[in-house]
Amino acid sequence: MNRFGLIGRNISHSKSPELFKKYFSGKECSYQLIDCENFDEGLQFALENGIYAFNVTMPYKEDAFMRSNIHDPVSGILECTNLLVISGDNITSYNTDYYGVKRCLEAISPETKKILQKKALVIGCGGAGKAAALAARDCGFETTVTNRNFQKAEYFSRKAGIKALSIEEATESQAEFGLVILTAPCIPDAMSGGKFDFSEKAVLEANYKNPVLSEKKCGLYISGLAWLVNQAIPSFEIFKENF
Repeated sequence: MNRFGLIGRNISHSKSPELFKKYFSGKECSYQLIDCENFDEGLQFALENGIYAFNVTMPYKEDAFMRSNIHDPVSGILECTNLLVISGDNITSYNTDYYGVKRCLEAISPETKKILQKKALVIGCGGAGKAAALAARDCGFETTVTNRNFQKAEYFSRKAGIKALSIEEATESQAEFGLVILTAPCIPDAMSGGKFDFSEKAVLEANYKNPVLSEKKCGLYISGLAWLVNQAIPSFEIFKENF
């Protein structure tokens, strides 16, 4: 029986096993949550239990990439991965978070995109934030990334050919952005308390467990569940191709 899994921290709430069961209905395979304090611990558990293909979630997407020696084009640019496949001495990294965001944005109607002014702000520059920024760029949005650690945002912006602003600068420039992708677990202090107005923005929020925004607070709200499903499908297709 083929075994698959998800490595992360505090992931008991994850809906990935449920999605996996639906996608692989009738197949002899399993999907296990590997909740661990560091990525190496999770990787060791996976190998000891015959799990050679697995998803990776917060906070280990960059750690997992560092353990891989073969990279698909997207994970190579992002330097982070949400899916590893192990075959012999090779560990291949993939990034399907990118496709999850891309599919969400492609579903927005052309009329709505015109209203959005084709300018996007991505809040957060971890694994999910970098994937979201690259996807927004490739969907034709003039994309800016902001992050508490501005140096990290600036480094990635140069590599991806996008713009970086401090959180304070992004808040001051908020009128420019029609689309906001929130990948941070909460709204940064410099944007909270009404300092950043989401009410006329299209918002894609990564956090589906404890979202801080909603349809009532945004002009157009896209739940993190849509992102989750849209990244899970290509992820499971990679599982199928390799095993």
